[in-house]
Amino acid sequence: MGQNVEGVLDTIITKLQEVGVVDEIEPEMIRPVGLRSANRMELNKLEEELQRMLEYIKQDERTPEVLFRLANLHLKEGSFARAIILYEVSLGMNSNQPRAWINMGIAYRMLKSYDEAMSCFGSALAIDPDNECAYLYLALTQIDLGIYERALANIEEALRLKSDWDRVYWAKGLYFKAIGNNVGALLWMKRALKINPKCLSAYYDMANIHIENGEIEKAKIALNRSLKIDPEQPYALALLADIYSSEGDLNRAVQLYERALIIKFDDPQLWIRKGDIHLAMKSFQEAASAYQKAMNADPECVEAWVKAGKTMIMTNDLTTALEYLNTAAALAQDDGEILFQRGKIHRTLGNLEMALADFDRAFSLDASNPEYLYNRALVLIDLGRIEEAARSLQICEPLYRKAGMPTRAIECLAHAKQLRSINGT
Repeated sequence: MGQNVEGVLDTIITKLQEVGVVDEIEPEMIRPVGLRSANRMELNKLEEELQRMLEYIKQDERTPEVLFRLANLHLKEGSFARAIILYEVSLGMNSNQPRAWINMGIAYRMLKSYDEAMSCFGSALAIDPDNECAYLYLALTQIDLGIYERALANIEEALRLKSDWDRVYWAKGLYFKAIGNNVGALLWMKRALKINPKCLSAYYDMANIHIENGEIEKAKIALNRSLKIDPEQPYALALLADIYSSEGDLNRAVQLYERALIIKFDDPQLWIRKGDIHLAMKSFQEAASAYQKAMNADPECVEAWVKAGKTMIMTNDLTTALEYLNTAAALAQDDGEILFQRGKIHRTLGNLEMALADFDRAFSLDASNPEYLYNRALVLIDLGRIEEAARSLQICEPLYRKAGMPTRAIECLAHAKQLRSINGT
């Protein structure tokens, strides 16, 4: 077994070198891999073999480093859960690895597990109090959480440790953007680019700020410069697509989203945004396909299920629409709007009791929305429960007035009066 274990470790080390695994991984360079190289596929098999031998290799001093580098590979490919497991095993064997703590923190941050991320960056700083990377990523996580004063303090500490680092200048720009100071944000982004004209994050966030400021042409310039440096930036492509979409150039927007999704095919939000553009073009089949791919990327993405359902309603495929909205309602049980949409389908299909239950539940979740109650009244009319319908319409009247819809309020009162006259009450 000993020789076999050593052979596996040696082979993994060689393959990792051939694949080109790096220690420092910037989040914007994390991308899933569609077609894997022969070396990468062989590494998968070797990793499985390594797992089976784990008890035998714990004493080998190379093992923590090998596991760390394997984890880095998974992190770079966006397999965050797998990367975290490998970092934990590696750190369990040797906890004195600040870069492993930092990279595990990055993985947690990508999963939006911010408390765990901050704990990892704190562990890195406990080992190496002068680690500028740990300060930077701790600050970025604190910005995510809105802990701005502490974020700024950690950015300043990173600047003290490494004053010529473009990423910390970019991070300070993000801080100013987060507190609403776009002038200060642009200043620090430009400083980052002065240090490193290839700082992709600075270009991307400058473009976002220009869009907020209504400076669309400046945003395009920033994104095009960024894409000239690296044409395979999915979010830069998507942001440029959104600009063209807002300008009405929907075909160009779709093309840019297609390029972005070749690179980042596992992001449900990119698929949803592509679907929205197809929907605006009234390309219902293409929209439904994009929403379906968003569901495949994340089966718990409620927005994708809802939008797919609404698209099916537009094509009059109510049975499929109902299936989508059933799933959405199961995933988001306290979302009144989903129940409302499903209730309308049930009413159209003649499932009146189910429709009534959905409208009742929707109104119980948001008693300020008159549409929920109005549609409840329509179902009660269908069921012949006229007095109940009239009462519901009467309650709708002040709700519509409060919502700034006085004409609809008057209609509700007139409808209620008409129902009562028919009913003889």
